[in-house]
Amino acid sequence: TALLKKMSSDGRLHPRHLKLYKDLSMQDMDEKNGGEFAFATMVVTGNAERHKLNAIQAKRWASHHNTTIVRWPRKYKLDSWKGRPKDKSHEAIAKKDDCFYEMFVPGAAGYITENINTDIGLANGVEIKYHSLSFDTEEKDELFRDELRTHGSLVMTLDYPPDAINVELFADFDGDSKDK
Repeated sequence: TALLKKMSSDGRLHPRHLKLYKDLSMQDMDEKNGGEFAFATMVVTGNAERHKLNAIQAKRWASHHNTTIVRWPRKYKLDSWKGRPKDKSHEAIAKKDDCFYEMFVPGAAGYITENINTDIGLANGVEIKYHSLSFDTEEKDELFRDELRTHGSLVMTLDYPPDAINVELFADFDGDSKDK
């Protein structure tokens, strides 16, 4: 916690700040044998690193929990893409990278990333559990559920985003109850 506070207040970190911490062992990271750091949060220096590590961890978590990752293309602006390849064929190859996709892992823990309704505790940073995806018609919902049920690989790619990401909330705000 102290290290994260320092990063937050100073905006930088030096390798000497990490000398207080031990390297994780294979046993620490072994999800099959209860390694407590197998799916731990990671501190990263930038978005590219974050996207790559999130994708790796999502795949490890989904495989361990026998579920399927659902992903869809992320929205981006071509004119603000730093390092965009000049050749269209190289651009198509680059767009296969995980950073160009939003990922949904059912059953995984996550956090709300926007203030939705702070009066009832739906605020940035509130812990949630990813539940399901919904689409704008019952027919699209059924098609998605059928495809998900029969999909044979770890990652299922959609051509378009869902209309809603459904999450489970926890009774951890004053006045909450499990029923509420």
